[in-house]
Amino acid sequence: MSRDDPEAREISEPLRDIAGRIFAEVGYDGTTTDLLVSAGADRREVAAAGGKSGLYRSVMEELIRRQRDALETALENAAPGLDCFRRFADAFLDFHLENPHATALWMHRLLHDAADFAELEYRYVAPVHQIMSDKSRGVTLPTDPEMQIATVAWCVVGFLNRGLFNADGSTSGAEDPAAVARFRKHLQHLVSLMNTPGRGTTA
Repeated sequence: MSRDDPEAREISEPLRDIAGRIFAEVGYDGTTTDLLVSAGADRREVAAAGGKSGLYRSVMEELIRRQRDALETALENAAPGLDCFRRFADAFLDFHLENPHATALWMHRLLHDAADFAELEYRYVAPVHQIMSDKSRGVTLPTDPEMQIATVAWCVVGFLNRGLFNADGSTSGAEDPAAVARFRKHLQHLVSLMNTPGRGTTA
């Protein structure tokens, strides 16, 4: 196995949690071993994990696995079409609400952080598309299913990063249960519209 293969070594959950928090805060490129140690990591354990590159891959692989498991569970008995995409929207939102570091990690990657790990986008997106493709097989959808997935992802990431802008100039985000409920209702309405014949387009 390669030096950066997380399966080649044991990485403790506390160390992975520390690394995930720091990577989410300052990005992979901004993280140093000293910073990890100052956050509570043991220097020898960091080295044994393959340094920051080994830790980063472990953090991202665990994130990818957990999201895949969450989506598979949520969609296990979903009917093709609208039910499937509604459950996907709820599950995707719930996963990111429960794992706030996930959104921050992917936002850093949008800014070309950790460019040496170029394959992670594929590893992240491919299982989602495969799950949804399997659930939609044989069904004609009014809107391009890949665009539906992308639209839900864009909306969720936007809400979690910026929140809702209120008329008084304030913002309400994931910390506000009322804002989350309002956003979830709107997201479900959007999914319904995308799956209403005559409103969506597969072109």
